[in-house]
Amino acid sequence: MPGYPDLLARWAGHLAPDGWLAVQVPGNHRAPTHALLADLCRSPRWAGLLAAAAPPADAVPDLGVHLDVLTGAGLVADVWETTYLHVLTGPDPVLRWVAGTVLRPVLDRLADADAAAFRAAYADALRSAYPARPDGTTVLPFRRVFAVGHRPARVSGA
Repeated sequence: MPGYPDLLARWAGHLAPDGWLAVQVPGNHRAPTHALLADLCRSPRWAGLLAAAAPPADAVPDLGVHLDVLTGAGLVADVWETTYLHVLTGPDPVLRWVAGTVLRPVLDRLADADAAAFRAAYADALRSAYPARPDGTTVLPFRRVFAVGHRPARVSGA
């Protein structure tokens, strides 16, 4: 989201004394799901159509930026990340997982035949990055960033 740190700072600035702000954002923009997609979008075959749709690796700021923004707005902050291990099943489960999110704006730029070719190339790359386990499942690590800020109550008489 363009301008996300500024937006977070504005939200924090609007908190009343004893107010709380909590955000949860994806932190997987450097994961193979996104990096492989960006590489494919910028590849010679697709760059003319898709370079502008490649997901940026810096779409969500690092944990330290969240901490700096919240504390800079006068909040007491707690910032952390969690990686969930999603156990997926079926054919091309990681492709199905991202089809409704990061892949959608890419495919929306392509005609049906091109979309099918792009999807097939991306599916191949994802299968290599996220191989099926012996039991047939595929594990998708999914990182989330959490940031909670609290504006301390004003002390009366101070």
